[in-house]
Amino acid sequence: MVGRLTAVPAAAFMVAATCTWAQTKIVPIEEEPMHKLKFENAHVRFFDVQLPPGYESLWHSHVFDGVFVNISPSETTAQDLGGEPTKRDPRIIGQTNFIDYAKKPKVHRVTNSGATVYRVNTGDGVLHAVDIVVK
Repeated sequence: MVGRLTAVPAAAFMVAATCTWAQTKIVPIEEEPMHKLKFENAHVRFFDVQLPPGYESLWHSHVFDGVFVNISPSETTAQDLGGEPTKRDPRIIGQTNFIDYAKKPKVHRVTNSGATVYRVNTGDGVLHAVDIVVK
């Protein structure tokens, strides 16, 4: 199902992004090693993201709307493709955010600059109503 959900928009976005940064390898979110796909159907995918201290993610793309739930906070730095690294505001356990990547796709990487694991659960796809249960 990953191919069905992501193939066309991801391919178009990846071509545009790689034209800008020909030397930079960009992977779809499901190929970033610390973004573990836990569930997928025709409408939604859920990832468990755990970045150990010092980990710098691969450049990866987001092309579908996403819901992000912070499970374990740590200091992080984010860098958008073509931009400078930016220290993020502190995350709070349970803090939930929605980002409309379908309207504005994004390529970035995240570095865990803190001393503890940074963990976030994410859901993306065609989101109408989503219940996320963390156990």
